[in-house]
Amino acid sequence: MALVAGVVTTVLALQDRPAPRTLDDWAREASAQCDITRGDLTHRYREAIDAMDWALGDPTVVDTEVVARALEDTADAQRELVGQLRSLELPARDAAAVKQLFSDADTVDAAYLHVVDIVVQMDPQAFLAEPLLSEFLEALDGAGALVDHLDNRLRALGAGSCTLG
Repeated sequence: MALVAGVVTTVLALQDRPAPRTLDDWAREASAQCDITRGDLTHRYREAIDAMDWALGDPTVVDTEVVARALEDTADAQRELVGQLRSLELPARDAAAVKQLFSDADTVDAAYLHVVDIVVQMDPQAFLAEPLLSEFLEALDGAGALVDHLDNRLRALGAGSCTLG
């Protein structure tokens, strides 16, 4: 009798246990979080693009602090969003893929900050002067490629509303 009671108790305990968290569960929560904060990130990203376009279009009046601040703001907004995604419970089977997303986001953040480091070294009176201009453009292209990669990873994980593109 005790054996039957033990089996029944075990079966009931297993039935009451919630199903393991899935990637779809994580993606649904991530997308909801991104829907709330995406506007701010998109706004900051566009401001950074506008500041860089302005700097490259009229290099005689470049305020390198404005360009650097716009890039830093974009990195800050992305870091905030990724911080919110990090707070979500990881999916049981796909935790490694989501953790890789976070690692990729950290790489994008570092790339933005590298571009900022270059911008603050540039002479506002000679923004298009070499060799920093080439280094700036190369770093900017590299950051853009990393953002594209991050966006692709977000889409693959089902959180396409978290992308910039």
